[in-house]
Amino acid sequence: MCEPVGADMISVAIIDDHPVYRQGLAMAVDTAADLELIGEAQSIEDFDHMEAEADVVLLGDHLPGIKGSAGV
Repeated sequence: MCEPVGADMISVAIIDDHPVYRQGLAMAVDTAADLELIGEAQSIEDFDHMEAEADVVLLGDHLPGIKGSAGV
């Protein structure tokens, strides 16, 4: 479904423990016209401390304490 012109931006947060991968995703989100990066964190705990709300969270599946999609 296409969004109408002028629709709100989609807020995105990235949580991954690999800094280079996280930075690459952040660069991709930053270049998208309809996405807004609201934060990056290396762990779920760090993200919780940010008290940010995102429409979409890109969550690494190999984070400590997370076993695949069981932690989502």
